[in-house]
Parts: sequence; C-alpha cells; structure tokens
Amino acid sequence: MKTNLNITSAVLLFLVIGIMLFPAVQKQFHIFNENPLHGDVRLAPDIAPNAGDWFESRFSRTKEKYLNDNFGFRSWFVRLKNQVYFSAFHRTFEREVVFGKSGYLYEARYLNTYAGKDYMGDRQIENRFEKLKLIQDSLSKRGITFVVLFAPGKASYFPEYIPDSFPAHPARTNYQMHIQAARKFGINHIDFNGWFLKTKTESAFPMYAQTSTHWSTYAMYVAFDSINRYLDQLLHKKLPRYSIGKVEWKEQLSFWDMDMEVSLNLFSALPHHKMPYPSIVWADTQNCFKPRVLTISDSYWSGLNESGLTKKVYTQPEYWFYNQLVFRGDSARKGFVSTDFDLKTAVEQRDVVMIMASEANLRFMGWDFIEEVYNMYTNGPASYARLQASRKKTIEITSIKNFIAFDEVWFNSIKEKAQTEKISVDSSLQNAALKEYAEKHKSDPPDVNNSGLKNSSLKRGFWKFFFFNPE
Repeated sequence: MKTNLNITSAVLLFLVIGIMLFPAVQKQFHIFNENPLHGDVRLAPDIAPNAGDWFESRFSRTKEKYLNDNFGFRSWFVRLKNQVYFSAFHRTFEREVVFGKSGYLYEARYLNTYAGKDYMGDRQIENRFEKLKLIQDSLSKRGITFVVLFAPGKASYFPEYIPDSFPAHPARTNYQMHIQAARKFGINHIDFNGWFLKTKTESAFPMYAQTSTHWSTYAMYVAFDSINRYLDQLLHKKLPRYSIGKVEWKEQLSFWDMDMEVSLNLFSALPHHKMPYPSIVWADTQNCFKPRVLTISDSYWSGLNESGLTKKVYTQPEYWFYNQLVFRGDSARKGFVSTDFDLKTAVEQRDVVMIMASEANLRFMGWDFIEEVYNMYTNGPASYARLQASRKKTIEITSIKNFIAFDEVWFNSIKEKAQTEKISVDSSLQNAALKEYAEKHKSDPPDVNNSGLKNSSLKRGFWKFFFFNPE
C-alpha cells in the first residue's frame, strides 16, 4: 500500500513539474501554434547581458519583464482570463472598448470626441486651415491636386446605441468646425461623415458593423468609388472605375467588420448581425488615367490599401500611416518610415496628395505633415534643411502627444497641471511629450538621438490606435 502511495505521489509530482515546465518548452520549441494577441499589445523587449546593465540591476529588471511577457501559451492564458471576466461580468480589460446598446461596440475616444471633450478651439482650427489653404495653392501651382478626406465616426453614425452614461452631443466639436473651415477656405474635401448620415435612412446596407470601429467593407468600397469620382472632376481626367455587383450577406465577418471584437482577445465570438460584402465589376482600366497618389492617413485608409483597390486605380500609390510607416501598394516598404525620404521630393513627384482623418483623429490631423509642408513652402531653403534634420524627433513627439491625449487618465492629469501652472492645455501636453521623449532617449548616443523612431514610437504605444498587432 505504501509503495503504491509513493508511486502515485511521484507520478503527481512529475506531472506538476511537467505542467510547470511546459510553457518553457513551448517557448523554446514552439510545439503548438499560438494565435497572437491583438490590440494594444506591448511586449517587453529582450536584453543582451553586459557589465553596465548587470551592476546597475537593469539586466535583471528588463529580463524579468521580458520573461513575464514572452512565456509559452501566454496568449492562451490571457484569452482565458479575458473570457472568464467577460462571461461573469460582461466587462473586459480593454478600456478603449465601450459596450453600447443592442450589442454595438464603440471605441472610447470616438465617444469622447463626439461629446466634444477634445475640442481644439476656434483659433487653432482657423490657423490649421490657413496653412491648408497655402498648401493647396502651392501644390496647385506645381500641378498637384490636394484633397482633405473627412472619414466618418461610428458615434456620429450610430448615436442611438451610445450608452446613456456618456454626455450629450455639444454644439461645437472638432468635426463640425473642421467642415465649416474647409468650406470657408475653399479646401478640396469630401465629408464622408455628413454624407453617410444623410443617406443612412435610404441605404439598404449598414456602414458600420456592431463589432467594428472602422467603416464596413461595403462602405469602404462605396467611399473609394466616391473619392475617384471626385478626383475625376478635379483632374479633368477619367480614372479607372468599378461598379458594385452582387452583394452577399455573410455571417462570417471580415477583419474590418470585427476589429474591436478581435482586440478583446476572447475565445468565443460575440453575437452580431450579418454584414454585406459586395462583388465589384471593373470597367475599362487600360484607357484611363492612373494618378500618382500620396495619402497621409490614420487606419481608415488601411482597408483600402490592403484590399488592393488603390493599386488598381493609382500609379505607385503610397500611404503614410499616421505620417510614419510607409506602405506602397498593398504592402509595407520594409523598414521604412516617412522621415527616411526627402519631403519635397516625396510630395512633388505626385499628381495627388490627400490627407485623411477620422472623427477621433482630427485633433492631430496630418500628424505634422501639414506643418512640415507649410514650412517647406514659406520659410526658405535654410529652414527646410533644419526641418529635414528634425523631422524624426518632431513626428515622434507628436505621436507621444497623440498617445497621451487618448489616455483619459493621463490626459486629465495634463489638464489639471495646466490649470495649476496657468498655461494652456496644449502647452502642458507638449511639455509632457517632451519629457516622455527625453526619458525614452536618455540612453541614446548623442549623434543618433533622433534615430529611435522605428523601434520606439511605432512599437511602443503608437499601435494603440490600430486594432491589430503590428508583428
């Protein structure tokens, strides 16, 4: 009896040890395929041992964070925790996702901007459009067409499903005042937000899915056709054209119709309505003008880029994601960011330059591109040389400001500090971003203190604004 008990105890002991070691074995040998986590996932980087880090305890602290974030089956355990929490309390750990009525999900920052919490102020918007007018005129003299695209927002399109706990829609928001200024200054633009709302009751197809933050696949195809019809008028040339054929309603959603659900990292799918998926029929694409187009945009342009539509209609289309990561056609230019290129050459070799921003991103529309091009055409060669030298640092600081502004707790502390120090909120935000930038780069060699953009801004927090893992 005692022998059997000892054998049982030994088997259980080895079983427990095996279970404890299994994540380490999975990490080392990748026995099973693991689905990566999506959303705001920032894994601690590994560190190579060196004497300085060892004696100052940096090596142990960094290595501990790396091992904690990178063990085997971590994504499975995270999903298990999320699923249990969601099933028990109908809540999630993803604070950016807000559960609205009737199963509609919202991104918190779209609700905040719809409520006017991030309103820039009249003078700032006026100043921005004065710059946009000069840019449009300067590009026009060089035979380049300039267009601003106002992407829609789910909160504006579906206000009826917003939770009652959120404040009412105010008289002044960034979107409303941007549209007014665009009309006042004669800026070439398309207001997709306003257009979608006008046609909402007439359309047989929803422009947003319940579980997405971006426009639906159907809306994306309709919007791209509208952009090209508008360019037809501005360029006085015929671009390649397609028509929407059969529309099929599907239960299985595309990524762009469930991007917020994906970011929740659950095991089970959320209930949702079927969504429409169009087939398109191309007309003559050979005898058409295919303009060279540069688009500076947030993630709303990504669906168009990945669908291959831009490659079909434009010549060597280039998409600068938040004025940073460079995509050509439907794939990224490996390792390149926009600051690797000469700005003047990149802009002036185009037939069309477009800036696109969704409702929640209007505060930082252009992500320094507007200021850069404005300075390029107003301040002379010497100023342009300085601009080129400082672009990486400037754009990274802007991305940090963007990150802070959409972190409600952090941004509220910035506003409180502004009141205490009797300075503007923008000045307080700039100071905080400069401090954060200095902290990030305090270990950089003096001669390359601006070169950390690729590995810092893009991979440490910047992807918060895009609902997938950049890896």
